[in-house]
Amino acid sequence: MSEEKEKCVRKQKMVENIDIMKELLKDFEDLVIDTDISIMLSLYNVKTSFEALEKSVASIKFGVVANE
Repeated sequence: MSEEKEKCVRKQKMVENIDIMKELLKDFEDLVIDTDISIMLSLYNVKTSFEALEKSVASIKFGVVANE
């Protein structure tokens, strides 16, 4: 009878460990999603900065050409 009880306890612990691992995986997935969003926002900010820089350079070039 104790062997059956031991099996039952081990199975219960295994189920608990699986639940813990599922929670950890979910937390990891959330972290990855948050990181991906942060990276995408950073890349978008870099892109918009370069676009603004290109417009500034173009307007400076246009101003220089217009003054000549």
